[in-house]
Amino acid sequence: MIGYYIHHHGNGHLNRARAIVSAIVAEHPGLDVTIFSTLPPAGFGRWHPLPADDEPGIDRQAATAGGQWHWAPQDSAGHRRRMAVIAQWVADHPGAVLISDVSAEVAVLGRLLGARVVVIAQPGDRTDRPHDQAYGSADLIIAPWPRALYEPDWLSVHNPKVHWVGGISGLDPVTGHGRRDTADRQDVPGHGAGVDHGGSGDRGARRQLSGQRPVAAWLPGTEGGWSDAELDRARAATPGWEWIRGRGLGACELSALLTQAQLAVGISGLGTVADLALLSVPAILRPAPRPFDEQAVTAGVLADHALATIVTEPVTDWAAVVRRTIDRPDRWSLWQAAGAPQRAAASITGLLGGR
Repeated sequence: MIGYYIHHHGNGHLNRARAIVSAIVAEHPGLDVTIFSTLPPAGFGRWHPLPADDEPGIDRQAATAGGQWHWAPQDSAGHRRRMAVIAQWVADHPGAVLISDVSAEVAVLGRLLGARVVVIAQPGDRTDRPHDQAYGSADLIIAPWPRALYEPDWLSVHNPKVHWVGGISGLDPVTGHGRRDTADRQDVPGHGAGVDHGGSGDRGARRQLSGQRPVAAWLPGTEGGWSDAELDRARAATPGWEWIRGRGLGACELSALLTQAQLAVGISGLGTVADLALLSVPAILRPAPRPFDEQAVTAGVLADHALATIVTEPVTDWAAVVRRTIDRPDRWSLWQAAGAPQRAAASITGLLGGR
């Protein structure tokens, strides 16, 4: 029995969970996976909705207990209820594994109740007390990036329980589609029925049909990502390119777009990076502001190893940046996205005694 807590911010945690759970179920069809999240059910696992715990009027400063926790509000009925739901599940399933992606409080709660705890690590400055308590309490820490490229001291002190598995993408490496039923697949909105849905991580396979312009996928992200005005400037500076805006696409639609793209513009979140690495798409990435400098650190790693073009200031010469990006040798294999969900799944199910 596995329980999986999914944080509700953005889509990265959800897509990563979907990929890992899909890999677990593929290898162990009878294994039950219960999902805990405030997000709406997403079509995988046995979903157990949690109430929100950010009601108006909460004393946000007091909610950290002087830096002991990231979020432990005293006057939130939602917080009490969500912790009680998870605690009851652990009590009802002795020997279960509880995955936290990601909440320090959920990880510590699981360990205090005797569960086997898995924490999904994130890049950045994770030297604060709540993170240290979560990592110290874990039986297993999954780092969804390659060890050879980024091994921070705050994480390596927890060896040997850290498993670096490579970048975990929510896209299927065989078909290039998202991890959903084929009945859900459809063409990229506004791009007609000519989209090639065949997946490939080989840049050489991205052939332009006669008379067609090269495709750039615009993945603006949220909260500090790319603006519509910047898209307009990119289009104006590169008239030979077709720019397709990818905000709000489902996994299958995103995959269809990326498998035909010669270029992608996005933010340096782990999910986006893993998707681009899996499909070997040349990329221009901007780190969006995130807690603990998560995306800034990830962007630095990508820049240091020449995996993507990283920009932190407004782009003044889009044509030059695009040319530099598509001319760069393909080094995405260093991110080790192929097989990453399966490696994570194998590590997690190993805590169940090899089921």
